[in-house]
Amino acid sequence: MEETRTDRNDEIQKAIVHSNNGIDAGQQGEYDLAIQEFENSLNYNPPQNLKVGVLTNYATSIWLKNNFNSRDGSTISDEEYNKVKKVLELYSEAIALYENLPENEREEEEVKSIYEQAQNNYNAFMFYGRTREDDSGKIRFRSENKKNIINNNDIVALRIKGVRRGYLLAGGLVLFGLFIEKTAFLSSIFILGGIGFGIFWWRNSSRHWEKFVRNPSVDT
Repeated sequence: MEETRTDRNDEIQKAIVHSNNGIDAGQQGEYDLAIQEFENSLNYNPPQNLKVGVLTNYATSIWLKNNFNSRDGSTISDEEYNKVKKVLELYSEAIALYENLPENEREEEEVKSIYEQAQNNYNAFMFYGRTREDDSGKIRFRSENKKNIINNNDIVALRIKGVRRGYLLAGGLVLFGLFIEKTAFLSSIFILGGIGFGIFWWRNSSRHWEKFVRNPSVDT
């Protein structure tokens, strides 16, 4: 029993060493080495709270190694897009791990900060590279089946954000109308104008995620 505990402690220490080596390498711009070190760390099955950081840093290293930060997502190859999907998978795993940690571990400042970084990057990168530029210079989806490329949950989430803003504007217009002119006619104009804006934003939400498809920025 004591030997088993000692072996596990040794594994944890090795996982920590490789993780720290990966962080140091990443800070020096040596992303190949950083990736290798984070993979080595994962091989030693680090504790869940440490693994959140390893997965997040691993994903960020892949992103920076491929210089996606300064490249138009529509110009990357299909092989490179597979790396983007790998990045998203790593961030997603890190987020899920954090959300299943005990409450006291979730409240640790460093772990919470890494979790927020993973969330920010996942949200920023989720649409990157989903379209590509064909030989004629036109932007097309990477698959003939649009549904295979766009996750409906992603679109719904973005539309909800747009609708919320539209309704906030609608509420502001209503209050403005009631405050300035206490007439039902003018108030109704403001209400319809705000709701119309919300509906317009909902129907055209696909245009608003174009910036995420092309050039998102990494949070490190």
